This record gives sequence, structure tokens and C-alpha cells, in this order.
Amino acid sequence: MDISHKPNVGMMVGGKLVRWGMSRQEVRDLLGVPSKEINLVHNISKYLPGAEDIIERKDSYQHYLGQAVSFATIYDKDDIFKEFELHEADQIIIGDVTISFKAAVPELVDELKKRGYELIELDGSDEDILITSLFTNFASSQHLGGDGNLVSYAYCAENIDHLLGKKG
Repeated sequence: MDISHKPNVGMMVGGKLVRWGMSRQEVRDLLGVPSKEINLVHNISKYLPGAEDIIERKDSYQHYLGQAVSFATIYDKDDIFKEFELHEADQIIIGDVTISFKAAVPELVDELKKRGYELIELDGSDEDILITSLFTNFASSQHLGGDGNLVSYAYCAENIDHLLGKKG
């Protein structure tokens, strides 16, 4: 199944364009299958006085349409589609970049650098990489607590200011 990120537009999932800014219900209707709804509030002010709560609103799709594709659509507090997490797939395509879930992160980083992409190591990890111009982040299984340095996670968003430490 084809998964692709269209920066400033949205995500293509199995030929369906899920646009940034769509309502949660519109995304659900478009994707056409049940999902697991996850709505959490993380009260961090008890640990960091004055800090704002972290609101997590997402729909999780496991083995979408019977394929080896698992992802989550992520929404803001008003249930507007803003972010996408890919947890299982063969690959994700972003413009002229293909991120294979069978690729080793170090080799992928080398290739992207050769092609002139600006990359940022998130949290100082060479296994958690942000491609700033493509609003896309990918990480290895090892970085996420598993084994090996193969890509096992991709994240795409309408806006990445929060990953760059900017308030927004």
C-alpha cells in the first residue's frame, strides 16, 4: 500500500488524500474503517509548575485494509488533523525521498546528506532524525526501545515548530 506525505497538503494513504486541517470525523469517513480512539490529558504541571497540560488526541489504525500498514492520525484539541505517525509499512514517500522501513538509519542519513537535505538529530540521537524541509521525522527500532538500526517509525506534520523548540 502506498503511503506518501505531501508537505503543506497532507497524507496519501492507499490513494486517499487526508488533508491537514480536516476534521476528525472527515478523516474517519474518508479512511472508511474503524479505528481505536485515544484521548488523553497528561497533567505535567504537577512536575513542572506552570507548564501546560499535554493533550493527546489520536485515532490508531492497525493493519489498515488488511495490509501490513499501521498508523495514527493525530489531532489538536479541536479535533483538527495535524500530524501522522507511521508504525508499520514497507516505506513512505515524501517528494523525491523514499524512506524504506528496511533501511538502516545511518545509511539513510548518509544518502540524505549527499542529496543536500538539512537533518537534525532530535534529542541528540543519531537514530532519531528530522528532515526539516519535508516536515518529516524518522527513527530506528533501537531508538524506540527495540533492537536494530532499521527505520521503524516515521512522523509527518503540518507544522514542526514544536520539534525545533519553537512555541506555536
